Amino acid sequence: KRFLLVPIHMINSGAKTLEQAVLGGYVQRLRELHPDASTPAVYVAEGIVENAADLRRRMGDESFFAALNEGSAEEVAGLGELSAPRWDERAFDAAVSAGPGDRDYDWLVSTLVDTVLSAYRDVARTDSGAFVTLSEGLGTVSRHAEELGYDGIVLFLDELILWLATQIRDVKFVQEEGRKIATLREAPLAER
Repeated sequence: KRFLLVPIHMINSGAKTLEQAVLGGYVQRLRELHPDASTPAVYVAEGIVENAADLRRRMGDESFFAALNEGSAEEVAGLGELSAPRWDERAFDAAVSAGPGDRDYDWLVSTLVDTVLSAYRDVARTDSGAFVTLSEGLGTVSRHAEELGYDGIVLFLDELILWLATQIRDVKFVQEEGRKIATLREAPLAER
């Protein structure tokens, strides 16, 4: 079996939420081990898609889709790389219409974050509200790691309890983040 170890030092992570630490930690580890892999759709996507639609209007379709398709030739089993662009007006509009949770929508968000809106990854490191829920995000990273050939993910959350203890004066924070710890073990989504 092949496992992906994701070490996260909670105290040094600067994370304000467990989502920011775990999902952001996965993306950071992914960049270290697989710099050419697509970014998983772990970010709250509505703003990303709105920014992309605005950017598309400003750039025009030809320039926008050229940038969006940069380096995204698909590989098909037995046929090698196909040169046809993945994203065009029809595919983009269909993905946006499908909405969050749809495979094409998630793929669009990943492509946007990897190409024309790449600064969003850095913004998300400091914005605790930039990530989807922990449960949804863990499902997304599970599917993503599987696509990369991993059989499982091992999250090494160093000093998790100490991280919570540093915020002990903020009862609401400790209750909210403490409740999420159970989500790490018990998956309401079967695909995890």
